[in-house]
Amino acid sequence: GNIRKDVDGKYLVTSKFSQSSGNLVGFSSSNCLIIVNENTLNPGKGDIVECIKM
Repeated sequence: GNIRKDVDGKYLVTSKFSQSSGNLVGFSSSNCLIIVNENTLNPGKGDIVECIKM
């Protein structure tokens, strides 16, 4: 994923890449890992997630 700070100082995370384990191009252009609850298939816009900055 990609994390950035908006004008209000809130962190925003986006994920535009395939979650395939073989997708090294998407991974190499990311600046964070998005931690998703195991019971959540795809978090939606506005959902709170945990991130690890890389």
